[in-house]
Amino acid sequence: MRLGWAIMAGLLLGGGLYFAIGRESPIAQHAGKPATGQAHSPQGPALYRWHDQDGIVHITDAPPPKGLPFERIPVDLGRENRVEVKR
Repeated sequence: MRLGWAIMAGLLLGGGLYFAIGRESPIAQHAGKPATGQAHSPQGPALYRWHDQDGIVHITDAPPPKGLPFERIPVDLGRENRVEVKR
């Protein structure tokens, strides 16, 4: 009976290690791919900062609704990105 539990534990541990080591990092998976439903920008990936009708600041990966002014913020996938919120 102990042998059965030892084999089961070994299989679970091996499967977990295979999963953890064998998968790509999230940054590598998305590098160079546009977000779902978006056209690829020739300037590279970006975030968009815009204000809605109530004055709330939004920072999104998709452009705002048509007619609203926005600021395009370039994103470098190879490093940490920070966005300053202007009030």
